Amino acid sequence: MAIMDKVSDQRGHALKENHSKFAIQIIGAYHKWQRRGISEPEATNPPIEAALLEKEAHEIWELALNLSDDEHLGLNAGKALVQHLNGHFLTTLTANSKTVGEALEHFCQYHELYSDVYHPKLVRRPNTAAITVTDPAIGADEAVRRHMCECMFSAIVTILDVLCKQPVSPSAVHFSWPSPFYTAAHESVLKAPVHFDSSITALEFANATLDTPIPYADELLLSTLLQYADTQLDALQEPDSWKKKIRSIVSHPGLSLNMDINTVARNFGISSRTLQQRLKSEGVRFQEIVREVKKEMAKGYLTSTTIPISEIALLLGYSEQSAFNHAFKTWTGLTPRQYRKSSSP
Repeated sequence: MAIMDKVSDQRGHALKENHSKFAIQIIGAYHKWQRRGISEPEATNPPIEAALLEKEAHEIWELALNLSDDEHLGLNAGKALVQHLNGHFLTTLTANSKTVGEALEHFCQYHELYSDVYHPKLVRRPNTAAITVTDPAIGADEAVRRHMCECMFSAIVTILDVLCKQPVSPSAVHFSWPSPFYTAAHESVLKAPVHFDSSITALEFANATLDTPIPYADELLLSTLLQYADTQLDALQEPDSWKKKIRSIVSHPGLSLNMDINTVARNFGISSRTLQQRLKSEGVRFQEIVREVKKEMAKGYLTSTTIPISEIALLLGYSEQSAFNHAFKTWTGLTPRQYRKSSSP
């Protein structure tokens, strides 16, 4: 990563930054998967350079391909990704969908939040359903497009197995590019017959497979997650202030841990000092943003849901309900229970 040239500091488009960050997460997960079982000193795993975040997602993949000698980088990256997506919003969203079909619909609908290269679409047919993609209108070469798509298909198949607690296999896979010399890895990872030089690029499932239930799905939490996802999809179309960017990180329903400014700064690939300076220029402080977000989310959960207060505390990053009770009373003068009761019709 150190080979990246320094670039000027630009805020850029928030959606583009999301795409770049997700590409970095994928490559990072692949690197950890490659090095599994090998002890490495901390110094060999430096923080992400801010310059890397200025690159387009497909440029990050191109760099990874140039540095790797793995002819199945995409397949292996998708397979490795599942081990590093605990707490990731898109995974949490699909995990709380009722069935495989619903999970795939949500994946396609909100995939744009994390990648702009391929735009998957779930197409239903009389006997099968397929996630189809079309070649993207970007400057990436064929090798980059191939590995990015193979990564997406590999991740879908691998994650579905984990979510459903049982094997979930597609019925067929179609790629529009020529067949590589070795295809055994494709059929092993994707668990289906793989066809190259096809007229379409698609991951097919039998309709019956779409009815496979996802255990432990939480319908109430899913409703909250979908509302948040729709807001994010709208908000990310416009450039964000640093306050808004931070709010988007610390306000993930079910994911907002007690992150400090150092953790959030690393997410942006900048130092905490730089982040503090940027917030100061907007007249806000980090802790004020976190407090404001948690207060808003707490009120929303208490007034518009029946989620137990103990679970709300966990959703907002509190390990103990008592700590949440104390914080909420400081914000509003009422305990969470009193606030919920006063807000009832």
